[in-house]
Amino acid sequence: MAKVYCEICGASLVSSRYSTLYTCENCGMKYTRTKVRKMLSRGPRFRTANVGDPTELEKWYLELDKHIGNENLKDAEDVAQRILEIDPEDEKAGAFLDSLVKMEKEFRVERGVLVKYSGSDAELKIPGGVREIGAKAFMDNKSLRKVVVHDGVKSIGEECFSGCSELKEVSLPEGVTFVGYRAFANCEKLTKVNLPDSVAFLGNYAFLNCAALKEIHIPKRVPTIGKCTFKGCRSLTEVAVPRRVKGICDNAFRDCVSLKKIGPLDEVMFLGENAFLGCDSLEDITVPYRFMNNGWEKYDGSYTPPSDIIL
Repeated sequence: MAKVYCEICGASLVSSRYSTLYTCENCGMKYTRTKVRKMLSRGPRFRTANVGDPTELEKWYLELDKHIGNENLKDAEDVAQRILEIDPEDEKAGAFLDSLVKMEKEFRVERGVLVKYSGSDAELKIPGGVREIGAKAFMDNKSLRKVVVHDGVKSIGEECFSGCSELKEVSLPEGVTFVGYRAFANCEKLTKVNLPDSVAFLGNYAFLNCAALKEIHIPKRVPTIGKCTFKGCRSLTEVAVPRRVKGICDNAFRDCVSLKKIGPLDEVMFLGENAFLGCDSLEDITVPYRFMNNGWEKYDGSYTPPSDIIL
């Protein structure tokens, strides 16, 4: 039978007359006969190996860096295996393959959807190949402090990062169009998150009780600021409302006690109940006259109520 190499460390696989399994002679990884047949059907991974050849290694290092930079992990894995065939002790290739094993263990990805993360890293970069972060994928993770989402991800699922109590920073790429219900709810230490203008849907309760969040960019494609979206964001001081926004729903900014300025509201056609309840620091807001006599008089600095009306 043609020689087959371990997908973890690159060493040769050996068979046993007493077992249907093939075992790596270096790391002990076991493979079934079905798996080995599939590996053989792909043909030999590498045609030649000049052991210890520094020129050969340098060429493959460049290839490895290129594929890693492009997040093409499959080709990067093949190149790392090639390097280990030349030098079985190579630290760079070995470390990369170790990281792949760790990733496969901690990330559950199904058809481009990151279903669940079970690791404990403080800083995390979403792996290549992920197009969508699924509902509750990181929910209640107590280790995460920073997350970088790569280009190609289009959707942040419902309750995706909800309850990540140590999370402080999230970087979203241009191209994300959907941020789901309670996506960042109860991330009490979250101070920085960039919402790109590609976002067209911002779910209800998305930033509920993000008490440390000091600023937020409302994407220009969002038509409505939903129910309780920023309720309890006690550190928010100023919010610019894009002209496309036509509605601010119930409790949207409730208890944003540090909020001093929000607007303009000229194009807003609907203001929900208690949208600014508890926003006692508001000092610069102009409410369109169509909302006068509907409980909004007290937010308009140019409005002087009759002496017999108590606001």
